[in-house]
Amino acid sequence: MRLGLVTALFFSSLRWAEAEQRDLHCASIPSRSIVLDGLLDDWQNFDGVEAGGRDLNLSFTARCAVDEQQLYLLADVRDNYFARTKDTQAGEDHIVWNLGKQKLMVYPGDAGALREVVRATPLQLGKAVRTVSALQAQGWAVEMVLPLVALEHYAPGMPLSFSLEVADCDSKADGKTARTRSLAGRLFVNRAETALDDLLHALHTDRAAVRFDRAVALGLDERGRALVVGKYLSLIVGSGEFSFQELLSSVEVKNLEVVNLNGSNEALAVRYVERSSRGAREILAIYRVQGDELARSFACEVKKSVGDAFVEDKVSWIRRGKATDLVIEASKANGFSKTNFSSDGSADVIPLLLPWATDRRARYQFRGDEYFREQ
Repeated sequence: MRLGLVTALFFSSLRWAEAEQRDLHCASIPSRSIVLDGLLDDWQNFDGVEAGGRDLNLSFTARCAVDEQQLYLLADVRDNYFARTKDTQAGEDHIVWNLGKQKLMVYPGDAGALREVVRATPLQLGKAVRTVSALQAQGWAVEMVLPLVALEHYAPGMPLSFSLEVADCDSKADGKTARTRSLAGRLFVNRAETALDDLLHALHTDRAAVRFDRAVALGLDERGRALVVGKYLSLIVGSGEFSFQELLSSVEVKNLEVVNLNGSNEALAVRYVERSSRGAREILAIYRVQGDELARSFACEVKKSVGDAFVEDKVSWIRRGKATDLVIEASKANGFSKTNFSSDGSADVIPLLLPWATDRRARYQFRGDEYFREQ
């Protein structure tokens, strides 16, 4: 308990350490061509980013590499005194990788009797990562590898925010951190610099047209990047391939969110307005990834309006285990009633639920490839 409290306080203090701002670009490598063994010869031909210059008291070089399934990270620390004990006091020599909102804290070992200690947030990240550390001629180093799918905010073509913080201890007796050095920026993986530019070029537009940009899970072992660029829903998958689907020119996108359908697949829930001379209607549409394309698999009306008069449904997302159910409920009407509301029988989408009708609530569950109404 004492170590946990001290560790939490240390995390807090590290956040306020001034970080050098640099981006880190991952080298593309053949599958499993880096061996985690404490020897750094595998890394010598990869560009790195340095923090602290070449200060032998505390400085480091960060490197990264990626194959089709895994991310490799290296912290090569220059430190003239290695301060680690089997007690693992909170302030002893260690590093903290922050990858998006995930954290990996590693207390290095010496490749001998002293083993490295890994603490992760969330805990399951610690089960996915593999680390090896060893003393070096001018300090110590920590190598690690983790599956790309373990990164919550990673998607092909999307840079990932990162920071690397190194804590230096000068006394094994007191186990206190004497100084810290940190680096922060963007981690570029899998054509992250060019994939979005390729998409924008195909759509004849620029980055100012991007209104939504989010990583989505395409399955248990794949992630993608969903975007709204101007009037296009777009998807970047794999090593940078992309697809897009044009929305109606009259559509006004009001809200977008990512919904986990069944624990492994995510979809883009888009709420948009269609306008005509007769008034306006709001549609809630679900776009799923089919192969490498976005396809609409569900759509329902959630609001209709003419001038100031409107009828609106309530939309709720309900977790059911790892899946997410969709609940639509008749909610409120203003200026409309059973006697003066006229429905056009919308054949292209599921029609609006009305507060004066018998059918006022519908729950949809995702099964197979689409949402089905629960009986």
